[in-house]
Amino acid sequence: METATAKTLPVSGFKPSWSGEIVTATPEPVRGLEQPASEAVQVRTGDSLRHNLPQEYKVAALSFSDAHLRLRPRKPVTISVARGQDLWFAENLRLDIFATGDTAQDAIHEFMKHVLSFYRHYKELTSEEAMGNALSLKTVFEESFVEACE
Repeated sequence: METATAKTLPVSGFKPSWSGEIVTATPEPVRGLEQPASEAVQVRTGDSLRHNLPQEYKVAALSFSDAHLRLRPRKPVTISVARGQDLWFAENLRLDIFATGDTAQDAIHEFMKHVLSFYRHYKELTSEEAMGNALSLKTVFEESFVEACE
């Protein structure tokens, strides 16, 4: 029987509610009982990425779109991507946007969703309603993006 030993959590006084072993072998069929259909389970890890991508890098985004809006930046938007301890981070300081994801691509995708959301927010916000940093960000978004026709 193949087993994998579970690691003890670094919490004092913690006692697992299982034996500490996880059975990974294929179960033996029982004669006379209908066997349930097996399912393929895929586990995504960042292990392969850790060796192929640098700790930090930058990408240029040339468009942002969803089902209802397509934006074209007047200049490419630079997205700084960095790996943290458990997550990837994507940010642009000028737009004041910061996003995270399990992978670099997830973080970039979340970043793009934030750009669209903030663009809509600042477009609807009037200059009288905007205060402090919101007024300057409203101007940044208005000057940085053009709505593109489909």
